Amino acid sequence: MTDDQCIPLSAYKGEDNDGFQFFLTAWVPNKEDLEALNAGRPLYLKVIGNGFPPLAMYTMDGQNQCNSPR
Repeated sequence: MTDDQCIPLSAYKGEDNDGFQFFLTAWVPNKEDLEALNAGRPLYLKVIGNGFPPLAMYTMDGQNQCNSPR
């Protein structure tokens, strides 16, 4: 991919309690995304490359606590 095919993405680089390094990004669904999710349609994740890295997808509750990773 070229730089013109990508857009900047803010990410937090950290280390979890078990010592695993990670990057954390937050995605806010738009109105159409919310309608699709509420209708039961899936959320897709596309990984560009030749491998599939370990991933976690989750939401946060009102106290910024992690809901169960999926």
